[in-house]
Amino acid sequence: MQSGLELYDPKHEYRAIKYQRKADFDHCCAYCGVKPNFLTIDHVTPRSQNGTNEPNNLLPACKNCNESKGSKSLATWYTPKNCRYTVERWEKIKAILNIA
Repeated sequence: MQSGLELYDPKHEYRAIKYQRKADFDHCCAYCGVKPNFLTIDHVTPRSQNGTNEPNNLLPACKNCNESKGSKSLATWYTPKNCRYTVERWEKIKAILNIA
C-alpha cells in the first residue's frame, strides 16, 4: 500500500534531465552534431570547478568532444577557433542553457 507520498530520488531526476538534454539535441552531440551510438553528458562548468548536475550545466557530448573539452570551461573551449564550432550549434547551446 502506498502512502501517497512520493519519495524524492535524485538519481531518477538526473536520468530524466540527461534524457531531456539528449532529446533537446536530437540525440546528437551538442558540440559537433555527430549522432554516435553512445552519448556522454558533459558538465558545462566542470565538476572539478564546482559544476553541478543542474539542467543548465548539462549538455550531450560525443566521447571525442567530451574528452577534448575535459575540464575546460565552455567559453574557453567552444570558440570559433575550435574545429567543431558552428554558429548554429552555439546559438542552440545558448538557448537551451539560457546563456545571454
